[in-house]
Amino acid sequence: MKLQIILALAVLLSLAVGLGMHLGDTASSVFAQIDTLEESTLSAYAGTTRPFTEVLRGLFPSNVLGDIVSNNVPGIILIALALSIACLAVERQEGAEAVAPFCRGVEALRKIVFAVTDFFMELTPYAVLALIAGSASSLLTSREALRQLLLLVAVIYGVCFVFTYGLGALLVATQARLSPVRFFRKIFPAQVTAFTTQASVGTLPVTISALRERVGVSDRVADFTASLGTTIGMPGCTAVWPVLLAVFYVNAAGLSWGPQQYAVLALTAWFLSVGSAGVPGIAVVSAIALFGTVGLPIGAVVLLVPINTISDMMRTLTNVSSAAIAAAIVARRTGELDDAVFAVKRAGTQEKAS
Repeated sequence: MKLQIILALAVLLSLAVGLGMHLGDTASSVFAQIDTLEESTLSAYAGTTRPFTEVLRGLFPSNVLGDIVSNNVPGIILIALALSIACLAVERQEGAEAVAPFCRGVEALRKIVFAVTDFFMELTPYAVLALIAGSASSLLTSREALRQLLLLVAVIYGVCFVFTYGLGALLVATQARLSPVRFFRKIFPAQVTAFTTQASVGTLPVTISALRERVGVSDRVADFTASLGTTIGMPGCTAVWPVLLAVFYVNAAGLSWGPQQYAVLALTAWFLSVGSAGVPGIAVVSAIALFGTVGLPIGAVVLLVPINTISDMMRTLTNVSSAAIAAAIVARRTGELDDAVFAVKRAGTQEKAS
């Protein structure tokens, strides 16, 4: 429920900023070549989308090994949840010793996987630099188009920043009843990792560690909520990005949209963001799904792909921050937030009350 509310706020904020700024009013040059896109290119991008019902069915595991190999994170989470419930049931019936070997094996596997993930995250920034360089070079075709695209990137960064540190801070203060400034300081390592790697799932070990050891969220809330937040409920990629792209194209193409069309756009974006699974390139997939549903050409999304990598850094930071905020709120509501841990500095001394 908390993730759904966060997604709704992201959609509404993006729509309000896009319409308020008349985003894309003078950006017709960006889409000047939309009619020249090859059908094979459009078909390839259209093939990345899946029907909403198929997305929902994909959330439930059908083959344990298949879900793990295909990185079906929602299915993996449900499998882990079922194993956890079964483990607790056996422990209650036969005692802790009956499941101790299994628990030790799972903990050892977790440490190994997190160590491997940390290794690859150290190499990721170099790959990101190459991707950004390629995206930037493809933009240098028209000065006016470049200016409009850079403006769009700036707006995406601005909306993500306001959403994370404005609305996010408000939720932390009112729902989790924590100091927003102190909270964002404590999850800062996860934010930096998300920004530099552009991988919400790859940042998960850092996010969970920050929630457990620095914020005071219990193990089970941190593990479950943070994992779910990197799979379903990624506002930066599935709400902010597709909504702003849609407004950008509507204004650039001079379409006469009224309140009804924008209401449908907002509602559709919310439904799609709630049902979007964590897959590579989810931002492009979400944008294509939204454009196709509301009757906009997916070729517009294809022409905006060059700024995807550049804007993905801030979007991923927003995704990870939102997952951490949701985890803190859930922990507070369920009584599994340790305020003593939150009040302790990294060095181990008590912070002064703010």
